[in-house]
Amino acid sequence: MQHATIYWIATIARGLFALSAALVLVLVPQLTATVLLLPLAVVVAALTLAAYVTLDSVVVLLAGLVLRGQTLAAPVLAAQGALGVVLGASLFYAVHAHESFPWLVLLLAAQSLAAAFAEFRIARHHFVPHAVVWCYLSSAIAAFAGVLLFLTRGLPLPQLAWVLGTTLGLFGANQLALAGRMLVEQWRMAQQVPTSSAG
Repeated sequence: MQHATIYWIATIARGLFALSAALVLVLVPQLTATVLLLPLAVVVAALTLAAYVTLDSVVVLLAGLVLRGQTLAAPVLAAQGALGVVLGASLFYAVHAHESFPWLVLLLAAQSLAAAFAEFRIARHHFVPHAVVWCYLSSAIAAFAGVLLFLTRGLPLPQLAWVLGTTLGLFGANQLALAGRMLVEQWRMAQQVPTSSAG
């Protein structure tokens, strides 16, 4: 039961981070309305993405470390988190080094594809059977985002921000739905324990 709680907390945090980043990215095209704010929009988008990848990866890494030995998904979580932290740090460095935005998007595509693989592996070893569909959906959304980011990396910033915001919003909404489903399932399991022991 404890590993389900830890995973639930990590999942809701990831969903909230993704939705927050998506909201910022949807607002970025408004910054590009004037030529003077275009450089600011690029920096805001890049720093938002770097912060999201880093925060999300730290949560995943911590969940993997805390769950070590309790579930088969723990090593996958830890590996995904470690890779994401490296990618997040690379994104911050790329912003600092004034790298081109398409290069940053390629890093995000790589992180999305790594997340898709990890979510797929987690779905195969999930400890709440009814939540498996949501894990597979997370994997599909992350894979779709990775491919879409690779294909759209050359778009102008306003359109690219919408692509990024939409895919992050979908991923975040799915993570919150998964967390909600896990919470309901955990509550049901807790309610069944007293009932079965009373009879």
